[in-house]
Amino acid sequence: MLLSKVISCVMVGALVLASNLSQAQENFLQETHERQLKLAQILGKKELSDKSKADMLIMQAAALDSLDRSQEALPLVEQALRIATPEQHASFTVTKATIFFTQGRAADALALLAPLLDSERQAAAAAKPDERAGRLAMHQSGFILAAFSSVELGDWKNALAYLADTEYTSDEPEFAEYRAVVYRYIMARANDASLANANLEKQAVHIEKNSKSHYGALLRMWQGADNLTELSRLIARKDAEEQQDAFAESLFYIGAYTKYVKRDPALALNSLQQLNRISPYGSLEWVHGKRVLAL
Repeated sequence: MLLSKVISCVMVGALVLASNLSQAQENFLQETHERQLKLAQILGKKELSDKSKADMLIMQAAALDSLDRSQEALPLVEQALRIATPEQHASFTVTKATIFFTQGRAADALALLAPLLDSERQAAAAAKPDERAGRLAMHQSGFILAAFSSVELGDWKNALAYLADTEYTSDEPEFAEYRAVVYRYIMARANDASLANANLEKQAVHIEKNSKSHYGALLRMWQGADNLTELSRLIARKDAEEQQDAFAESLFYIGAYTKYVKRDPALALNSLQQLNRISPYGSLEWVHGKRVLAL
């Protein structure tokens, strides 16, 4: 089957999955963030130490940002940073950078992240070899956010460098697979084989051949496989918010493939329309997709 026909079939399947999710009349991700917001607001009213109060403020800010209410979130982060302990400051800074990214301020996000992540890189380099990945994994969300921010600025070299340092722990077995999908996306955007990262490339090829997750299916589809049935089955197997999140990721990366590899922006826009339909609140791919798939 021609690849263009494969992608068209994928979008038909996407319509079916989107219809099933919308018919449920529940937005699981939205409900989760709303619960977190309410909990943080309730706990924040109690007698708390400055440290605990700062945690509740950040929890509220993160939930508000995920609910597309970043203007309300930013003052809470600023308030939290004023009373934060030194140990809290790094993670709070990542939250602030995330809000900037949501607002379309990739350069501002990187201005916050770069010194923090450079410091962590230096600390990881000085650590024992078997401790390096664990050190970097502590700032996983910061590194992946820096990678996407660099993409939005067209800085492919740094996007790949940040992605290469986006490490994971042993209890995150699928993160390497997610990273491989992001790697394929960045390489397609860069359109420059000389920027390839040997380790990430090797992992991506291995995962394409062996993974049984929806990430593996996406990687194989990215290489031209006709595996709509496999991808749909793997997503349908998930429950509630995990399914919604996996579907959102799939819609974005299918859309990115159709736009940046197949050069079909109209079909990519269809992916964005389906993303908007399921409204996966808190999804990095949805935030990013609104900007890059709509162009």
